[in-house]
Amino acid sequence: MGTQCSNCGGNHTQAIRAVIQAGTTYSNGSVVGVGVGTSGAGTFAGSSSTTSQTTLAARFSEPKKPKKLEMIAGGIMSVATSPWLFSKTPLAFITLGLVAWWAWETRAYLKRSKRYAEHYPVWKNMYDYGYYCHACGNAFAVRN
Repeated sequence: MGTQCSNCGGNHTQAIRAVIQAGTTYSNGSVVGVGVGTSGAGTFAGSSSTTSQTTLAARFSEPKKPKKLEMIAGGIMSVATSPWLFSKTPLAFITLGLVAWWAWETRAYLKRSKRYAEHYPVWKNMYDYGYYCHACGNAFAVRN
């Protein structure tokens, strides 16, 4: 006998981890070619990878961990353009703009990190112990 829904009592339930795995598709591809033009020939190569999810799988997907790259890049650009700050040319405004952008990016990263720290344990619990009822749409956690 399957797990019964805590909302409607139905048996048409599925583990959330199975919902995510069944509704997620990973695709990889590569391309190689030759180009010929008036100034000679050349070769090229490339690859691509995509991930697609059903709406239901996306509903239960893992929260995205914030990336530090934007914050680090903003800090580096602000420091690199800091000599312009003391010049008497309009270049000083570029540095001020970059410092403002870096401050905004740092604040946004801190907010995203806090949200991730709050949502990840909830998601992990539902991923490990959660079930989805296809009859009523209820998601619930069952600990064994």
